[in-house]
Amino acid sequence: MKILPTTGRDWLGFVSLPFKAFVLVSIFIYPALLRSARPFKAGAFSGQDYMMIDPDKLPVSFEAFVIGYFIAFLALFVIAVIQGFTKNWRGAAWSSVFAVLAICFAVFGAAHSTYK
Repeated sequence: MKILPTTGRDWLGFVSLPFKAFVLVSIFIYPALLRSARPFKAGAFSGQDYMMIDPDKLPVSFEAFVIGYFIAFLALFVIAVIQGFTKNWRGAAWSSVFAVLAICFAVFGAAHSTYK
């Protein structure tokens, strides 16, 4: 049973796994964090016109996720370049896709004004 990778190509894939998992999992958390930054329409049943999720009660702030996206982008970009130099085209393509997703979310989050 092989737990740790043995080749350099496998190690790059193993190192990139936490960054890819962060981007993939945080896609589902991202909309809730955006809702915590500004008021949103609650609906007809609440009796209130607008509600806001209290950002102080969330375990992680929106800014922490934006910084995490920038770090994930940098790490995945470097890993994709290294994988490209080692001719691991499939790994480089997947790392590039996740790096583009991370930078899109980071730029959108950085441009999003939290105080409206």
